[in-house]
Amino acid sequence: MSWAKGMFEKPKRRTSRGSVAAHETNRSSVTRRKQDTLTELRWHLDLPTDSKSSYEASLHISRAVLAENKLGTVSKEEWEEGRENARKAESATKGLGSMKMQEVKTGLRLRYMVWGEDERVILLLHNLGDAAGVFTGLASNLASRSYKVIALDLRGHGDSSPSADRQYTPQAIAADVESFITEQDLYVRPIALVGIGVGAAVAASFAAQYPQLVGALVLAEFGFTGPADRWLYHPGQAAKFSSMEEATQFMCSGHWGHVGRRVPLVMKHQPFRCRHVDQGGTTLVEMKMDPYWFFDYSSAELERAVASATCHILVLHGEDSHMVSRCQAEAVAQSATSAKSADVYSIPKCGHYLLEDSPLKFRNAILGLLLKYDDALLVPNKAARTPEMLGIRALPQYPTIEEAIKALAPRKMPSDEVVEAELALLRADDEADSDDDQYANKRTGLIKEDPEYFGFVG
Repeated sequence: MSWAKGMFEKPKRRTSRGSVAAHETNRSSVTRRKQDTLTELRWHLDLPTDSKSSYEASLHISRAVLAENKLGTVSKEEWEEGRENARKAESATKGLGSMKMQEVKTGLRLRYMVWGEDERVILLLHNLGDAAGVFTGLASNLASRSYKVIALDLRGHGDSSPSADRQYTPQAIAADVESFITEQDLYVRPIALVGIGVGAAVAASFAAQYPQLVGALVLAEFGFTGPADRWLYHPGQAAKFSSMEEATQFMCSGHWGHVGRRVPLVMKHQPFRCRHVDQGGTTLVEMKMDPYWFFDYSSAELERAVASATCHILVLHGEDSHMVSRCQAEAVAQSATSAKSADVYSIPKCGHYLLEDSPLKFRNAILGLLLKYDDALLVPNKAARTPEMLGIRALPQYPTIEEAIKALAPRKMPSDEVVEAELALLRADDEADSDDDQYANKRTGLIKEDPEYFGFVG
């Protein structure tokens, strides 16, 4: 396609001067203070160091912003446009599994959405404070190009479970993603993994930990350097708003370093970010986010993760982004020394919020990568890609050869008489009065083996 030609530029090869450590050393103390202590400079707070201090920082900042009562004036027409955008976005999720849930081995339940049915899979990971629903337009568009597209609510976001022990690290969330992929049988081909901001940090960590599962990696609005509080917490995560409109104005206010964020575009995705709650008989609005979120990450660890990724990598950023500059994006691509390819693309006339500013250009960039390296999502023998062979599920262990033979040997098929007898029992069960608990753990005589046995043999 014409838009894919010449889209990506090869960054210059990385030198030692481009490393995070060298960059930190070369910056002046004044620049480092402006970049790394934004919370302290603007709100006279220390940077949060744990979940409790991130909660307190959000509470302090949100109350201060709302007390100022300087959220700006929004026209009636803008509000009407925003509400209509929100209604359309919610309507577009109907029938797409907007409330599908998956239990994962990390002990959480993840909410996800699915578009399309193709074997080639694109997995989307959202940014801080967002949820899977913000990808609705992008995902449906990608699915129409013959991809199966899945978007997850990250732990502590949307309708996914929060972490009981407040474990919010790239590695912990990557473990959620790995378990989700295993449970959904998405490992039969390498996937394309797309992350924005926090989602990109998780995607980079995942690609480093599970290189056999990733064929292509898109890191959007992601850099090793920048304000230290950009992902630690969200200013609104502990806030209570009087209405969805106030929550929207809060996110559009100029306090967060961006300019020109439009209310109708933000309002479009508010049903996925926020919910109504009852507090003492009063209906308020809060973010769909763990109020104690604290993203415990290390830029040096993320740099090492990108350096060890072995797939094709595309680093995307908005040309006018206030978070990630061209130099920062190039530093990420230059660090990808083990990647099959590493390209950088600056989306023209686009800021930090790619899904709001330029969703079609964002889509085109993703498709450009996948069209260029389509073979990265193909494998010669899908049957060989079992969880055990890929190293994401341990092979069963047996103390002796005899025990192994006993456990794995083929079982005798039930006779017609046995089948008829079991069917008769089932019919009798259906006709009997019972409650759900009475038969919750009942198993028929046709399946006497553990389900893991049949999955392994298959």
